[in-house]
Amino acid sequence: MRGRFFIAAGEPALTLVAELRRTVRTAFFGASAPGADIGDAGFVDTLRIFTQGNGHYSWWTHFANSRARNIGWRIDYVLVSAALRNSVKAAAIHADVMGSDHCPVSVTLD
Repeated sequence: MRGRFFIAAGEPALTLVAELRRTVRTAFFGASAPGADIGDAGFVDTLRIFTQGNGHYSWWTHFANSRARNIGWRIDYVLVSAALRNSVKAAAIHADVMGSDHCPVSVTLD
């Protein structure tokens, strides 16, 4: 399954988390946050098989030179079922591809 889910699956998917906590409803953080249960639903986030931590974003606002400063959110995902996890050979965010406020994401399956 792939697509623009418009969810940020946990804090590593967001920039400026402390500021967001002050300005966005707290329902968007923690175990009850939208997207926090991707794994519980039986899906595997393909990028996280290979890449951990912050700074891997697929969307940036057009304001304040955000993309160049890598102040963004990760809201574009490729998900697979647990049964397909071992078939995933690579997953990437192509932040260098310009043309939109989003960038392409890809996965290579065996």
